[in-house]
Amino acid sequence: MDMVKLSYQIMGIGKWTEVYVSKDVANALVREYRSYNWPVRLREPQPT
Repeated sequence: MDMVKLSYQIMGIGKWTEVYVSKDVANALVREYRSYNWPVRLREPQPT
């Protein structure tokens, strides 16, 4: 399963929340959070 790093800032205030989720989940969350006008970033994780 391909994982990505999703970062978002609730209501555009405070610290960024960062989570690793599947691409499908990330895309759904990006659509939802953008509908709230929250800042959202989606990145491929760095190989370890």
